[in-house]
Amino acid sequence: MNRLSVCAVPIVAGLLFSSKPSFSLTQPEVKAAVVAVAKSSQAYRDCLRIGGGKLEQTTDAKDINGDGIDEIILTETGTTGASMCFGRVGQQMSILVSDGAGGWRTALSVPAAGLDFIKRADNSWPDIEIGGPGFCFPIWRMQEGTGSYDIWKRCENGRLVEVKPSSPVTGTQPASIGTQVPVEINKAKVDGPPYDHNGSIVIVDAAKGLIVYDRPKKSIAATVKPGTVLFRGQPWKDGDTDIVIKGTAYVFKKGCQAAAYEARGTYHPMHGISQFRLEGASPIRSKTSCDIIGHTAIGPNSKLVFDIAIE
Repeated sequence: MNRLSVCAVPIVAGLLFSSKPSFSLTQPEVKAAVVAVAKSSQAYRDCLRIGGGKLEQTTDAKDINGDGIDEIILTETGTTGASMCFGRVGQQMSILVSDGAGGWRTALSVPAAGLDFIKRADNSWPDIEIGGPGFCFPIWRMQEGTGSYDIWKRCENGRLVEVKPSSPVTGTQPASIGTQVPVEINKAKVDGPPYDHNGSIVIVDAAKGLIVYDRPKKSIAATVKPGTVLFRGQPWKDGDTDIVIKGTAYVFKKGCQAAAYEARGTYHPMHGISQFRLEGASPIRSKTSCDIIGHTAIGPNSKLVFDIAIE
């Protein structure tokens, strides 16, 4: 297995842009690309400002896929308060890719201590092992047709497990499969930190094994009401990266019962309590009815991301 590692370089105080002179991109070109693409940087600045810190950025130019065009590896951290804004690893690493016409896009953006590139025989884009604390590190792979990396192998109980999409439903199967249940509105008190989930605020009560909508975003407010249970599972401990959170998540459609599916996940090994993600083969609804016609592991409800809400 051929590997090439890129680790974060030491960063000095102030906003810093650095690139190796041996690469074709000039420093102004690199800086312009970072300013144009790294839209999350302002959120990091705002977060660091709360603790009196400043955002620091370093860059490295590297031809990752061997096409003769440099990609940009951007590392972002802070002078103080980095762990609060970036998790335990204290920094975010992104890969910016040229579109060949003067524009740039983000192909990968993850909290990481370093990126370990693993050469593939069947694709010019290498797999990427995301470095961090611990002994097991997830591996991300370039997704065909998307131009972006997504997780390929994740760590579960200390071992790498391949994330595979589920098989599509065929015409020989029933018109509606899966489980539909009444939408549950929790009326009991929930006690836990608020998290942002796709623009909605939810309360995560780990001791009860509950994730409940507190302030649904405007676009789903007609379907999802405050108190709606998004996830119910086995109780767990806040921020414990050594345990697997598992239970039942729900997908909602106006006028329909909730579609239930098994979901599991962990707190991010580098973000700790600041972020966690649940994954599962989520139901696919018919466009013309409430029927569940299949399941998918690559749909929008297959990966539920929760980021601590700074209010």
